Amino acid sequence: MQTQRDPNQNSPRRRYSPGALGLPLLAGLAGLAGLLMLTGCIRVEISGFDPFDSSSPGNIERVRLSLSEVDGKITGEWETSENFFKSPSSGGHYLKQTTSTDRSQAREIVYGGNAVSFPKEHYGINKPGTAPIQMVFKEDAGTIEWAGQRVGNKGTGRYTFTPNPEFLAAIRPLTSGDLQLQDLEHLAQSKVERAYFIQAASLSGGKVAVGEVLTLVNHGIPLEELKQWAAARSTLSIPQVIGLKNNGVRPEALKGFEQAQPGISPEEVIRYRQNGLNPDYVQAWIQAGFALKSEEFIRLRQHGVPIEFGQALRRSGFTGSIEDILSLRNHGVSPDFYAGAKGAMPKLSDTEIVRLRQHGVPVDYLQGWREIGYEFSPEEIIRLRNHGVPVEYAKQSNPPGRKLLDAATLIDTRNRGLSAETIRKLRE
Repeated sequence: MQTQRDPNQNSPRRRYSPGALGLPLLAGLAGLAGLLMLTGCIRVEISGFDPFDSSSPGNIERVRLSLSEVDGKITGEWETSENFFKSPSSGGHYLKQTTSTDRSQAREIVYGGNAVSFPKEHYGINKPGTAPIQMVFKEDAGTIEWAGQRVGNKGTGRYTFTPNPEFLAAIRPLTSGDLQLQDLEHLAQSKVERAYFIQAASLSGGKVAVGEVLTLVNHGIPLEELKQWAAARSTLSIPQVIGLKNNGVRPEALKGFEQAQPGISPEEVIRYRQNGLNPDYVQAWIQAGFALKSEEFIRLRQHGVPIEFGQALRRSGFTGSIEDILSLRNHGVSPDFYAGAKGAMPKLSDTEIVRLRQHGVPVDYLQGWREIGYEFSPEEIIRLRNHGVPVEYAKQSNPPGRKLLDAATLIDTRNRGLSAETIRKLRE
């Protein structure tokens, strides 16, 4: 029986015999063959290549693989199209999936999501007319071999995957679901070592699916980084690790946020990262005495409120809400103005401080009225300022021992053009 498969879709599932999995593992391939059951033959056509010259879509190249499972191995024949080994300058094409191999140095075919590069000597006008092809990749999960011959611009040969029984013995107790021969092949293609598989399983409570391990690899998460994620938080799942990774969160950042806010969810950390927050910013607000929610930290960051602003407010006795902080910041109230206003008029509310700032009342103006004995309301201060009544005018208008002139009188006499000396003489 033959099955057509696209390389971007899930492969037909080929399972181990349940009874065979209970048998002891043997060291050699002969023993391994007894563990793997042939469940059918598949035919794989690898296509979907990206033309080097998009103006000639009819020349898209193909590599075909006809594979089957025999005696615990995956074996089959491969064949390239007639122009596969042409040089790029003569109209050749490249595959959509590539590695870091220089395009001018090698050509690639893709099977199981991993790229295989043919040696550069098989390309170009000076290449021998006929040459053998022998590529062996010895990985922890098994050995992959491409063997054959190139004649002109076409190549044919045999593909073989031989699993490693020691690798199988190491990962079998850690694998969730049915383990398949093709799973081992994909692990080999992705260069997954048993230490990586074991670490991935530790993130899943001791059991992990092969697909999850391959997903970690496909997202570019190496073994050392897996260890760092586990050290940052031992309860992370593989989807959470991938989500954090994809959103630019590093393990050390997660650990920092965890120290600042114990029990913070990965989703909240991602939100922090998306809005430009770092652990130091959150930690500093908390240390300054602000018990804020995640969304409140984000709002502070979105409005560009520096931690120094919050620290200064707290030192001045600030006890308001995040809305008060944002209002002060958005209306240009500096920490120095806030502290000075509070020092001059301790009973001022945050709203009143904003009003004073909006009307351009300086701190020394507030302090001046207090020094000569006045306890005006914020609105009276604003009126005096708007009518241009200096503090010195009031000071000179009030002789010692007499009742202080009120705000309305000071504004009236100032508007009438009466000098402070005249008023003082009239009151003595």
